[in-house]
Amino acid sequence: MDSNNTSKRALNSQHTDENCSPPSKKLCSELDESHIESSLKNKSQNENSCNAIDRSNLAFGRVSEGDVGITEYISNLPGFTAVMKERYSDFVVNEIDTEGNVVRLTNFSQPQNPENDVKVDDLLDAATVKSLEELVADEKSDVKIDVTDMDKDARKKIHVAIRKMFDGVESSTEDKDEKKFIIVKKFQTKKRRRFQLSVKGNYLHFVLYKENRDTMDTINCISSYFRVQPKVFSYAGSKDKRGKTSQLVSAYKIKPERLLSINKEFNNIKVGNIIYKNEQLNLGDLWGNRFAIVLRQLDGDPETIGKAIDSLSAKGFINYYGMQRFGTQCIPTHSIGRMLLHSNWEGAIDLILTPRQEDPEDLLAAKQIWIQSKDAKLALQNLKRKFGIEGKLLSGLASTHEKDLYNALGAIPRNMRLMYLHSYQSYIWNKVASKRIKEYGLKVLKGDLVSSEAGVIVDNSEVEKEEGNRKAVLSSIVKVISEDEIDKYDISDVLLPLPGHSVVFPDNETKDWYDEFLKEDGMNWTNFDSKIKANSLSGAYRKLIVVPKDVKWEILPYTDVTKSLLLSDFEILQGTTELIIDKSGPLKALKLEFQLPPSAYATMVIREISKQSTCYSPKT
Repeated sequence: MDSNNTSKRALNSQHTDENCSPPSKKLCSELDESHIESSLKNKSQNENSCNAIDRSNLAFGRVSEGDVGITEYISNLPGFTAVMKERYSDFVVNEIDTEGNVVRLTNFSQPQNPENDVKVDDLLDAATVKSLEELVADEKSDVKIDVTDMDKDARKKIHVAIRKMFDGVESSTEDKDEKKFIIVKKFQTKKRRRFQLSVKGNYLHFVLYKENRDTMDTINCISSYFRVQPKVFSYAGSKDKRGKTSQLVSAYKIKPERLLSINKEFNNIKVGNIIYKNEQLNLGDLWGNRFAIVLRQLDGDPETIGKAIDSLSAKGFINYYGMQRFGTQCIPTHSIGRMLLHSNWEGAIDLILTPRQEDPEDLLAAKQIWIQSKDAKLALQNLKRKFGIEGKLLSGLASTHEKDLYNALGAIPRNMRLMYLHSYQSYIWNKVASKRIKEYGLKVLKGDLVSSEAGVIVDNSEVEKEEGNRKAVLSSIVKVISEDEIDKYDISDVLLPLPGHSVVFPDNETKDWYDEFLKEDGMNWTNFDSKIKANSLSGAYRKLIVVPKDVKWEILPYTDVTKSLLLSDFEILQGTTELIIDKSGPLKALKLEFQLPPSAYATMVIREISKQSTCYSPKT
């Protein structure tokens, strides 16, 4: 790799975003809806063919940090320069489960089920065992076992042991005369196979290891491979594309040997550490994530770097939603979300299908055809990859004949549509957070929101739960602090709401900023309380400041820019125990490790200590 070319990708210094926005043509930050509409109409009049497309007039550029409200820092210490994510192997992420365990891929073995080792003789008396034997021999119609004094786990062991030892029986728990019994009966013939699936647990929980692809894409890929719906799989949190990541996933009624076959089919997807469980994973079922990151081409003295990291460990960073939340291409996702909240279906569709300079030829041709003719079927014929967002949308438009635009948008997966909406919430949150830090620094104010004593604050904006009393729930987990309570709290306790119809707002000037920023976009609070359930957002809460845990750092010398400076789970599993570091190498890299809670962005940690923009153009 050419080191000169690589160095040009080094992130810019404080308060600059030049690498994010090419200095010519119409930049993405300048592309409002009126410009897009007029420019597309002009192209539709002048172009009659999808061949030899002129890209010179197409929308291009990159979203900058300032475009999405990221403008402030906690410290005013000097930063340093380095290249972030020069290689995807420079970013290793391990999920941390709800019990605080770091999730790691350590084996490709078939799952063990300790419950299968439990014997009936260890749990039941001889008379009951004899009755069960008579049941199997058709000498009894059922067997009733008194389990009134047993807890749920003890009863479960009896169920499992009976089903394992006695073929052709089923058991259930019943209440009668204020007592609890396990009733054992002969199996009904057609239920046999279904029953066997549920003895160990209907869900396989496993570690998903992936390289250079995001969680949603990986789940879709696995689902296609098994020819099942993506909803068969669930996970606690989404991991970004750019890195090597390990996380927990659950699968409903997938056989272990079938699941493990993935390891032979994909080079960048591996699964292992399989266990049976009775419950699926849900979004939010995690403590957070552990990050190991390498910043290459480091230019900064150890003292400066050390002071920046000491400040990070003590004061934390602004808990901005990072650039990944908004997409790095010319049309940011929050612009599409704003259209959806306005119920402007045509505007949302046109933004998604806006031709961009970076589009592959077939996608660009399909978009041009749609813009010129509004013929979705013809556009689809030119699209090779029909399973992407644009392909699904064009399929929806084709099936509704472009007359029912809302239902056409429904062809886009729900999680993607929610991503657009949540992106707009995140945009407003970022802007409010920036203004709060700019105006008041790290002061706690009267009227700020903090977690109530009984409240557990999680940024759960990813999940719009269907709760009948959602407003009461969101009200109960926060409190507004009084003048007398200010000294009891630190800025790291302060919460800012994501806009929604059910959240509590701070009882101070902060509330006015939400109104101000929404008004700039022609929005008000009624936009979040849509009659269309899918577009109704209740809101959530997010900490203004996050202080990372277990922060470690070291400066590493290196020579070869293609050699990894971090070990992934898969490499360790394959037998690589340590990396060979060239201590005389002329280049320097910063290795940084830390833990963050869910929904906090590691890129914002790097931004805080380096004072660099986190916009980047990865090449490898």
